[in-house]
Amino acid sequence: MPVSRSTLAGLALLVAGCGGSSPTPAPVAAPGPTPTIAPAGPGGPPAPTTAEANLAYWNGMNSVPVQMAQHFKDGPDAQVWAFRRGAEVIRQHPTLGIDPDLVAWALRMADLLERRAALIAQSRSPALLAEAFVRGWNGDPFGVAIELNQAEREWVAACRAHRQEWNRLRAALTARYGVQFP
Repeated sequence: MPVSRSTLAGLALLVAGCGGSSPTPAPVAAPGPTPTIAPAGPGGPPAPTTAEANLAYWNGMNSVPVQMAQHFKDGPDAQVWAFRRGAEVIRQHPTLGIDPDLVAWALRMADLLERRAALIAQSRSPALLAEAFVRGWNGDPFGVAIELNQAEREWVAACRAHRQEWNRLRAALTARYGVQFP
């Protein structure tokens, strides 16, 4: 089953809303750039500032959807894996010392990715095919398709809202830390 137009639209919103042009995207298999925290003084680099740590987290989170996109041409199973892996990478990334608004935003992105994986998996479920057959037999031939379409629309709307939140958060973080968040 090819990637649906709504999936591509939603992913485009996530990628665009997540700063898809970060300078060094991190692979989905590993979290984005993590600042090295070492004691200040001879023999070790100074600890990153709060602004640097938040910017590194921001860039790492924004690179996840870009890295996922390479798996979408490989079919539904690879798509489900990529969405779930992207969500896992986001949830496992260290958040100590990171702005709580930024962490909350990233976790909402992980939820969106997980929801997309569930929608793809559900649409390929044999149980759903059986349900569609039974409902069609009972006079509701398009019920399952309508429900799946509505779930896709809700997901795309949630992606749009997340993109708007990305714009607001980007501006707020830039003002809060005096560093441009790309």
